[in-house]
This record gives sequence, C-alpha cells and structure tokens, in this order.
Amino acid sequence: MGISMEVKMSWLERWSGSFPWIFFLVPFFFSKTAIALGMPDFCISPGWKLFYDAAVGQSEGYGLTMSASLLLSPLIMLWQYSTSDAPEVYNRPKALLVAISGMVVFLGFVGALILGLPIESIETPGRGVWAMIMLGQFHLVFSLGYGVFVAAGAVIGYSSCMIAWAALNRFNPDGAGG
Repeated sequence: MGISMEVKMSWLERWSGSFPWIFFLVPFFFSKTAIALGMPDFCISPGWKLFYDAAVGQSEGYGLTMSASLLLSPLIMLWQYSTSDAPEVYNRPKALLVAISGMVVFLGFVGALILGLPIESIETPGRGVWAMIMLGQFHLVFSLGYGVFVAAGAVIGYSSCMIAWAALNRFNPDGAGG
C-alpha cells in the first residue's frame, strides 16, 4: 500500500546532513521568486513586517519568508525525530519539571515569532534590537536569522515533548505507552 515508516526515516537520515541548508534557504528563494512573479506579500505574523517597515523603510518579501519558515517548522521536528533517540528518564519529577520549563520557553519563542518586536523599540534600541535592525536590512540575513529562531523554537518544543513522553512512560514495562 505504501512505503513503510522505516524506509521513510532511513531516507531522511541519509539526507539529514543537507536538511538544515534546505530549511534555511528555501524560504528565501521562495520569497524572492514570488516577488519576481509579482505575488502579494502574504504574512502570517505581521508584527515583524511592520517593525522592519518602520525601522528600515522596506520589507518586501519578508512576510513570505516568515510564512514559509513557519510552515516548514514541522520538518525540523521530523528531522530531529529521525536523528535522535528517546531520552532515558531516571528521575520523573525532575524530567517533568524540565519538560514544563521547556514548554514555557517554547511558548515564548512562538509568541516572539508571531508577534515580533514592538515598533516603539526603534526609538531607543538596545544592542540586540540595533543588531536586528542592521542585519535585517538584508533579506538573506533576515531569512537565515528568522529560520534559526524558528528552528530553535521547534527543537525546544520537540525536546520538551519527548522528555515529557519519556517521563510519563517510565514505569510502563514495555515502553509502549497508553
């Protein structure tokens, strides 16, 4: 009927070395191609687009880059699934505390990815905001930076879920869960 999950995962493991490059460069090339074809700038998270419009004066294609990065984020989790094993848990309460803390950090990443920086931070920028403004002037650098931010959030979210899953299945003798 179809290809087994083991075959799919072995294919993903073979290509996992080039996968991060694909994840970081596809949104950039997608947005540049869409701009060249005259497509409108579709944006899931308008906060970043408004921030760069106010700070730099232009953000053409940034919305498409952000949308493509967010839509490709499940691929980071699939890549991590294919290259890692489930963690071994020896202390259930500590593992659950780490998992909950990781989920809080993950939700913070999601909030920052969707909401963006406040426009008011342009008036008196700190070093971090100033660096984001300077580097964000270049579409490729913005694409890579936003991709790294999305990937970090996806890895933290996936790792937290795996730690929680392992902690909750610790006392199951066959490890099957449920």
